Amino acid sequence: MIGFTRALGVPCSYCHKGKEGEPLGTYDFASDGNPNKNRAREMLRMPESINDHLKNIQPSGEKKSSTNNTRRKEFDSTLDYYADLKQKYYGRGIYDFGENTLNNFGYNVLGKDPKDAVEVFRLNAEEFPQSGKCLGQSSRGLYEIGQPEEG
Repeated sequence: MIGFTRALGVPCSYCHKGKEGEPLGTYDFASDGNPNKNRAREMLRMPESINDHLKNIQPSGEKKSSTNNTRRKEFDSTLDYYADLKQKYYGRGIYDFGENTLNNFGYNVLGKDPKDAVEVFRLNAEEFPQSGKCLGQSSRGLYEIGQPEEG
């Protein structure tokens, strides 16, 4: 939830029942008394339904086919771009370089090429060596490509 408050620039009391400035232990987070909480829930549901709408749209133009070499170059270029952005902007609040960013990217890649996903998950585990989540994702990727976990 901290991510929501930072991204939206609002305090917890914007959606939850509680008084700004009071300890969070005094908030009634389970309450649905604040109408903004239901608005936020509905906005969170909106992306879930977009995939249903996208299934009904026929792509225009020719479908591009990419060779393994082309796809690999695009993947490598993406990782290079990530590294470049991180070097230039890390700590400036412009981009999110947290562990979830690479985890989400790894899961997107997992369906296309599990070996590339393993590379992303390993990079994330290197960036966040104390994160059990990152190490777990790396193991998940290795499982997907049929390799035993590395110890």
